[in-house]
Amino acid sequence: MNPALPRRIIVGAAAVLALLLLAGVVAASLSGHHVNRPQAQLPATTSTTQPQVSKGFAPVAPLRTQPAQTPVQEQYDAALTSGLQSSSSMKAALTAPVPEPAFSADRPALAAANTPEGWVQEFTEALLDIDFAHQSRADLGAWVAAESAPELLPGVPPAVQDKVLYLSLFESGVFGNTSPIPDQQTWDANARSDTRWSVSDLTVQTDPRYSQIVASGWQPPDERFVVEDATGILNITAGGATTQQRFSMAVYAGSAHWHEGYGTVLVDNWKET
Repeated sequence: MNPALPRRIIVGAAAVLALLLLAGVVAASLSGHHVNRPQAQLPATTSTTQPQVSKGFAPVAPLRTQPAQTPVQEQYDAALTSGLQSSSSMKAALTAPVPEPAFSADRPALAAANTPEGWVQEFTEALLDIDFAHQSRADLGAWVAAESAPELLPGVPPAVQDKVLYLSLFESGVFGNTSPIPDQQTWDANARSDTRWSVSDLTVQTDPRYSQIVASGWQPPDERFVVEDATGILNITAGGATTQQRFSMAVYAGSAHWHEGYGTVLVDNWKET
């Protein structure tokens, strides 16, 4: 992108960036139109297994970089910061509770991955591998917290950085995004019908819109940050029969908060066909 372009073009591009990176949070605030959505109830089930205590987790510093302060970088960052600071969604996230990180026998830690594609592959498969009758939504929430990566975009308050993944999956009304994780009522109904999920034919590739944004001259502050598109088959087994639905979602990877290597920042744009 040419630094001499008018500021209105830069701000418009930042809105596109915001749509991609924050599930519409900044885009809504930049446009001046924010839709309030009802928030889902927090998970209230009791874990079926004994989770690992959170005191066993120690934060790991992210792999940060200092982007060159070009006109494009500065104007993107300024637009993002302005939009985030005025966002009612971000203010709601400040006070939204999240669970302590924990692993369990049903939800063990993932293996380290050397590439974002490898990480998103195993994260997606584990996230959507659910036996509703024998696994709890609360355990899944604690596992998600343990496999998260902080959102380090300019303007994201420190108190929100480590909440984004959990809220995107379990309190999607905060950010107005779509999530594959059922609410508690649906989870319980799936448990009664002995429903199980699994994933097959999974394909992961870098989101082309994100590649274009980086190519325009903007860089994220986390060297591992990237947006990956995951598509595959969701196998749904219930009553002895299995049906299949194609799905797609955007998975944002970055430097993990509680372990070395990659973690997940955000899940968005869940679609089933």
